[in-house]
Amino acid sequence: MLDASTTFHGYDLVHLPILNPGRCGGRTWVMELSGCPHIWVVVEAENVHEALLVLADDPDFGEAVYVAHVLDDEHPDDDSGRCLTTHRVRVYGEPDDDPPYLVRYHGVGYPRGGIDPRRLAAAPLN
Repeated sequence: MLDASTTFHGYDLVHLPILNPGRCGGRTWVMELSGCPHIWVVVEAENVHEALLVLADDPDFGEAVYVAHVLDDEHPDDDSGRCLTTHRVRVYGEPDDDPPYLVRYHGVGYPRGGIDPRRLAAAPLN
């Protein structure tokens, strides 16, 4: 089982759940889900929009952004449209940076300091 760590405004965040690990070459975004308590997750995605869709599809965290399926009047048989809200979500990362937000992945057998998400595919445990 993988988890992530990062530093946010001088605070160490550890044991963060990772959504979509290894699927976007280590393009990681840190997401803060407001509530009581605040929840922090790391999402691998190409951009912020895709990160929100990955979050919306997650059974544990999706309720933070998912509202409903929306029917399109021009395509009534296609219910793939989704209505998402972001009022409870903050996304951190710079779109032009690689990765957008620097995190480390940790797992059994990885070095104590973790690995760079961009190296996940080359890690010996995969």
